[in-house]
Amino acid sequence: MNRKRSKLAAAAPWFVGGLLTAGCASLSGLNGGTAGDDAGDRDGTASGHDARLETGPDAGSRPDARPDGSSPDAARPDATSDASTPDASRPDASTLDSGASEAKAPDATTADAKSPDAGPACSVGGATYASGVVNPENACQACLPSESPDVWSDVSDGTPCGAGGGICHTGSCVNGCEVGGIYFMAGAANPSNACEVCKPGTSTSGWTGSAEGTSCGTFLICDGELACVSACFIDGEGYASGAPNPATPATTITACQTCQPDTSTSAWSTAALGTSCGMGEYCSQGLCAAGCFAVGAFYPPGGGPTSTAGGAICYPETSTTKLTPVGIFSTGLSPLEVAIAGADVWITNNKGNTVTKLVASTGALVNSYPTGMAPWGVAFDGANVWVSNNGSNSVTKLNASNGSVVGTYDVGSNPAGMVFDGANIWVANTLSANVTKLTASTGAVAGPYSAGTAPTELAFDGTNIWATNYLSGTVTEVAEGGGQIGTYAVGTNPVGIVFDGIYIWVANSGSTSGTGGGGTVTRINAKTPTQVSTYAVGTSPYYLAFDGTNIWVTDQGSNTVTELLASTGALVGKYNVGIKPAGIAFDGMINGSDIWVANSGGNNVVKL
Repeated sequence: MNRKRSKLAAAAPWFVGGLLTAGCASLSGLNGGTAGDDAGDRDGTASGHDARLETGPDAGSRPDARPDGSSPDAARPDATSDASTPDASRPDASTLDSGASEAKAPDATTADAKSPDAGPACSVGGATYASGVVNPENACQACLPSESPDVWSDVSDGTPCGAGGGICHTGSCVNGCEVGGIYFMAGAANPSNACEVCKPGTSTSGWTGSAEGTSCGTFLICDGELACVSACFIDGEGYASGAPNPATPATTITACQTCQPDTSTSAWSTAALGTSCGMGEYCSQGLCAAGCFAVGAFYPPGGGPTSTAGGAICYPETSTTKLTPVGIFSTGLSPLEVAIAGADVWITNNKGNTVTKLVASTGALVNSYPTGMAPWGVAFDGANVWVSNNGSNSVTKLNASNGSVVGTYDVGSNPAGMVFDGANIWVANTLSANVTKLTASTGAVAGPYSAGTAPTELAFDGTNIWATNYLSGTVTEVAEGGGQIGTYAVGTNPVGIVFDGIYIWVANSGSTSGTGGGGTVTRINAKTPTQVSTYAVGTSPYYLAFDGTNIWVTDQGSNTVTELLASTGALVGKYNVGIKPAGIAFDGMINGSDIWVANSGGNNVVKL
């Protein structure tokens, strides 16, 4: 029995680094003996050095030994190759001797050397490797007999390898991620979210969120919560677009710094001109300074633009967002309309039943003269001043030199605006829906001539008269002879009207521009009335004036005057005036090229 066990031990393979090697002992080296006299003397295993089987010291001590000491199998010609076959003369050769181990001898069909698990293997480069053994020279290859029994096979992509968070990809150990069955290089962004990246040190099988401030597009950064936003990341902190520099205490420089991703997502940018940086302070050239920001420009205290207006300057005590006129002069109650008569300025005082005369060059008061009830419109014919009396249904003619009354003439109901055409005075009769023409030299009345609904103000284009129709949102063109030429749509509740030599301009007191609640003015080509344009101005525009280049509009709802370029309608400027500005007039080059505005809520006029 001990001999059988020794033969199995001699034939068993050894595992060295995964390599299958046969024992050094050759079956032909067996001498037919066994080690030990009985099972208790030796364990019957091969030597730890060469796995050779040792012969017993005394063959004659074995019950089945022959007289000459040889093994019973010695006479068999195949004894060295079939040593596992039991002696035919031993009927119990397939069982263990009494008192010995119960392990059975291997069957003759399994005697050949095999791997311990008797599974498939690979033969690569003359060596044999068990299934699953990793290539000692490439951690991403292994013995996979089902794929190839004679070469190394690539392990599955995404299998961890190396000590630095590597993974296998197409048989190589690389620094990357395998996400959803797709390989991405280290640092690659998630195609579906620019704020997620492949970061093998964190995960090789999923996306890792990018740190706050990481760029994720043009002018964009990651917010630290997987969102790509237009913001800034400065000095380790995130800031929304437009956020001011929170430096404390603020300096004249830091107070004018903001987050502007379009300029930089990692540093503070200079705030836009006019950005508020304190009480009554604005940013100018990157510095915070006291002054005014008006009409798109910054002005220091006492400063102002160079324009046809002149005299409108920055007074922070009055306003830091609007320019304040230089001259303010008192009038009567509720001044309404203004007319220039040579070197003087005439203003109707609607609730004072008077008309006031000022010296245009200085604003000095000359006098106030009585008129009819609720004087409204005023016009100058070169020698006399004409006033429409809205509450008396008449007009008064005064001597421009001394204010004496030359005559009073009846017209239609509630006369309002007036205009001089070079020979005649035209009056809009609001409640009569018509206009009246009076010969300036004699006061002779002609007409009335039909207009639209509630005609309010008038303009002369060198040939025809134009009337704004307050209640119908139109203007009517009336021929010199009184006949209507046409009626054209404008904005809501049109009031003021003026001619600039090419266009008729109309103030739509009830229309809004949709930008901040401002109003609109309409421009109509006098020769081709179908050519119409609309421009935004201040709130509730009422009256207009032309200075030879620009159009001036009083914005009664915002207490401002808007200046537009007549040729294009582009904004030139916006100026702070008094309360509820109404009538407006240009005094011409002779008097210093100033604009005069009647503030109906302030009982004064301002000179710009």
